[in-house]
Amino acid sequence: MSATILAIETSTHACSVALEHAGQVISRHELAARRHGELLLPWVEALLKEADIKVADLDAIAVSRGPGAFTGVRIGVAAAQGLAMAYSLPAVTVSSLAVCAQGAYRLTGARQQLVAFDARMGELYWAEVLVEEAGQLRLQHESVIAPEDIQLPANPGWLAVSDGWTSYPALQARAEEVLLADQQAIGLLPNAVDLLVLAQSAYAAGETVLAAAIQPVYLRNNVAAKPKGSAL
Repeated sequence: MSATILAIETSTHACSVALEHAGQVISRHELAARRHGELLLPWVEALLKEADIKVADLDAIAVSRGPGAFTGVRIGVAAAQGLAMAYSLPAVTVSSLAVCAQGAYRLTGARQQLVAFDARMGELYWAEVLVEEAGQLRLQHESVIAPEDIQLPANPGWLAVSDGWTSYPALQARAEEVLLADQQAIGLLPNAVDLLVLAQSAYAAGETVLAAAIQPVYLRNNVAAKPKGSAL
């Protein structure tokens, strides 16, 4: 049976929480710029009440670690850290770009994805994502980069994912030869429901951290960190 996990996703102007308990998933999701702090904890309380459990009954807390909006990432990480620390729960941290890719895979089944969040300041949060045959996501590259500096893959068949593609249409035009015609993932934002899927896999594999080790990943503060072949 799946673990009982609470997932928190606040890395963009979408705010979402999801809870999996006894094989059932319940969630809240809203486009809520600058309202994450207002919505997050009441939503958590509502989900726990609906599932008729307490925080102490959770097996783990999952949170999107970023990249994304600085304030949103901080709010999510702080909430996850506070709950995990108060109740001595393990945590699972996942790239928000991977969460968005999982959502795109759920919607389209695409196994090659170019995920682009609008990072403002003329830059994108960028990831190349592959989905293996078993459904395991693999981030090939994660960075913050100017659109004109992106080196596109040479092979075709990539799905364009998230709001960076609409913010920088010149990039979409340049990538036309390698992109799939499918447009339904353009504009997609990460959702805690998809975070749960990744968190369940990580938890089952023992890939958890202590509350004190939960750290936001902004990329702008750590531009050199561009993992190759990392899981999440």
